[in-house]
Parts: sequence; C-alpha cells; structure tokens
Amino acid sequence: DRYQAELTQLNGKSKKIQDDIQSNREQLTTDRQVFLDSVLQDNTDIKIKVLPYGEGKESLEQKVRQILQCSGDKYKKDIEALMEISDHKNLKNKVEGISKDRSAAKDQRFYQHLDNLPQESLSDFVLWHPQDNLKITFDKGQDLKTGSAGQKCAALLAFILSYGDEPLLLDQPEDDLDNELIYDLIVKQIRATKNKRQIIIVTHNANIVVNGNAEMVVPMTVEGGQSYIEKQASIQNNDIRKKICKVLEGGQKAFSQRYKRIHLEDENA
Repeated sequence: DRYQAELTQLNGKSKKIQDDIQSNREQLTTDRQVFLDSVLQDNTDIKIKVLPYGEGKESLEQKVRQILQCSGDKYKKDIEALMEISDHKNLKNKVEGISKDRSAAKDQRFYQHLDNLPQESLSDFVLWHPQDNLKITFDKGQDLKTGSAGQKCAALLAFILSYGDEPLLLDQPEDDLDNELIYDLIVKQIRATKNKRQIIIVTHNANIVVNGNAEMVVPMTVEGGQSYIEKQASIQNNDIRKKICKVLEGGQKAFSQRYKRIHLEDENA
C-alpha cells in the first residue's frame, strides 16, 4: 500500500545517507594518513600509521555509554558483551538487534532501556564512528609505546620539527633525552628543517648547537641577577667556539663529531 511504499522510500534514503557518511569517514582516515606521510616523507627515523577506528576499549565504552545514555555501571553484562565486538558495524547491528528482540539482551532491563530511548539517541548511535588511533614507530620499527619517556619526547619533537614552515621556538628540547637520542632524532631533523623555517632554540646542549649547524649563537651571561648577551656570532667565530666549549656540556666532543661528519660528507660528495 501507499504507506508501505513511503516507508520503503524513506528507508532507502536513510541507507543512502548512512553509506555517504561511512564513505566520508573512510576518506577522513585516508586523508589523515596522506597528511602524515607528507609531513614525514623526509624523516627516516619516525613513522606514524593511522589505525582505522582504533579507538581504545576504555574510551570506546565511555562513548557507547554516553550515546546510549547508560551512565555509570548500568547494564554491565550487555555493555561488556558489546565491547567484545571488534567491528563497529557489527556492534551497531548488535544494538539494533537487541532493540528489536528482547531475548537478544543479557539483561532484560537493557532491552527496556533501548526501547525507551529517544529516536535521536538511536540515530546518533547509527551515525557514530569510533575514532582512529595511531601507531608510532622509531629506530627501525620499535613501537613508541614500549619506549622510554625520553624516546617518546624525542619522537614528538621530530614530528614537530617536520611539520610546518612558521618560526619555531624550542625551550631546552634536550630535557629527558640522552645524547644519542638528541643526535639521531633531533639534530638531524634540525639540519634538515632549518632551511625551510626559522628555528630558535634555548639549550644547554652543545650537540644541538654544534651539530645542528646553528647559524647564530647567542651566549647568555648572568651577572648581578641580570642576563645579558656577551657576544653573538656564527659558529665559525673562534670566541663563540671557545664559549661553547667552556659553557656547554660536551662542547669539545660535539666539535669533534662535527668535523668528522663534515669530513665524511666531503668524501661522499
């Protein structure tokens, strides 16, 4: 009859809208990966992979409870069963099935709860998608989750240095990092990036200044509680070199590494 035909037509439109939203959501994941690949294309030390719908289980449960208005610990058995479903489409189908079939619920009160929900809440659940997650690897594929606090910090700094072309101010990026991490993940990226953006770094680490190829070094001196600039010049200036070796930790070693690197680069040129 006429009403059945209208219902069929509306269901068709609803399915088309859901398919369009799903397609756009998948495109968002693709765009995120393309963006990350473009930012890190010259960075061989850090890799970031987008995990589609990889939102953590705890966050996922909070979101499901929020949309379905199941606050606190209500309907625990049913919610726990839903969290065991890895595919979000199947999860939605399961909730829809419970809302239509009382026997599908572990707790009959959960069926009653879904039956009493406003249609808007059920629509929100149908249109909801879990958030993407990220897998970050460094140093030939090591998962950042297993890394130390210093390694995590270094990976974040390497990404920040790779992204954008606006001026960047870093305050003591060496904190929590050992010299090997500083050189492998930070100094290399500074050298690769400084021709594309202005980088101003406040540091006590000679490796960053010397092997980062600082264009201008500004040693600060404190006297009578006041800071002032004693001298400013390029790293080629002898007075600046002496100041670096005197004030900064590892200054002489950093210069030794620099000259070895330059010598090797000249040999390979």
